[in-house]
Amino acid sequence: MVVLAQSDMFRVQPEHYFMYIVLTAVFLFLLWFSSKKTEKIGMTLTVWGIELMMLGIGYSLLGLAPVMALAGFIMKVGFLLVLGGVSVIVLNTRAAGCSAGAETPKEADHV
Repeated sequence: MVVLAQSDMFRVQPEHYFMYIVLTAVFLFLLWFSSKKTEKIGMTLTVWGIELMMLGIGYSLLGLAPVMALAGFIMKVGFLLVLGGVSVIVLNTRAAGCSAGAETPKEADHV
């Protein structure tokens, strides 16, 4: 038990907090930048999900126990966003394909 009390594994260094703040600031900047560049909702959801998963990976590499517990949740939300974005893109593509193929022939074509 004495060995665990003297362990340095859970001691938080100031560099960890600095990296946490930097990762969060970079993530917020990427969200803002990607919102300006993408116009379609499916692509926006996909890009936000990928950015959330990258943030979760960064948080898990920090080594802070509370942040590491949050990283798993962040990655799951990111995965759901990517899944939702891809499904919106696929459904919009199928809907556009169905409406384009359902055109009726014109009267002048039969004469």
